[in-house]
Amino acid sequence: MPETTPKRPTISVTDVKRTTPHNAALLEAGKAMLLDSIDVGRDFCKTMITVCSGAVPIHVALIGLAAGKDFDFDTATGALALAAPLLYLGALCVFAFGYFPSRGTLSIENLDSIEQARVHAVERRYGSAQIGVVIFVVGVLMTLAAAIYFFSQPAPAPPNPSLPGATS
Repeated sequence: MPETTPKRPTISVTDVKRTTPHNAALLEAGKAMLLDSIDVGRDFCKTMITVCSGAVPIHVALIGLAAGKDFDFDTATGALALAAPLLYLGALCVFAFGYFPSRGTLSIENLDSIEQARVHAVERRYGSAQIGVVIFVVGVLMTLAAAIYFFSQPAPAPPNPSLPGATS
């Protein structure tokens, strides 16, 4: 029985046109977008880490200014004062998760593996950015609510020097 070799599929290219400057520019733009898609998300997360860490001392200074040094915090007002910094730190952690590279294996010989890793990195950073921004915005709203509350409280009365135990 004669051994037959399977026929190899052939590809035929017809109607090939020269690449125009416009098409070349579009190809370059597409290449840049593909290469920058990972860096954009990473840079955003990096910037938001700085913003979140800077929001904590700004919140503390604003609440300190609004409440004053003699304000007596109870459980409810203490929780109101601490909610936003905790949200900022939570957003910082989410952005840090988006900033760091993911673990996994990648075969540079397999184009599908490279594309899957790129898509995974972009989706992970995009998801982290979305969640982090929501947490951060809730923190900003909590800072505003706390500042409005503490600024609306009456100033404590100065000590009366005629009372025993009052300092002068």
